[in-house]
Amino acid sequence: MTPEASRDKTNPNYWRNELMKRIPYIPHEPTPKSNKLVDRVACCNPKIYNVNSVLVELKEQIRGMEHIFVVVEVSEEQKMNIWTFYLARKANIWWSAMKDKL
Repeated sequence: MTPEASRDKTNPNYWRNELMKRIPYIPHEPTPKSNKLVDRVACCNPKIYNVNSVLVELKEQIRGMEHIFVVVEVSEEQKMNIWTFYLARKANIWWSAMKDKL
C-alpha cells in the first residue's frame, strides 16, 4: 500500500488501520494448567462403564483405566473414587447401594 493510499479515508484499509491503533494491546496470558488429579485423568479420555457393556468391553475399560492410573500416578486410595466417577446409569446405582456395605 502506498503512503497516499494509507491516508485515503475512502480506502477501507485506512479505517481498519485507524481502529487497530485505538485497540490497546493485551498480552496473551496462557490459561493456567490445572494440576488436579481428576483433570489429569479426564485428559486421558477414560471410557465410562455402562452395565450393558459386554465382558470384552468391560475388560478393555478396566485395562484402560488401570493404564491411566499408572500414567497419571494415581494412589491406591484415590483409584476407587475416580473409578466410580466413571460409572454410568445402572452401574452407578449399583455402586451407590454397595459402597456402604463394603
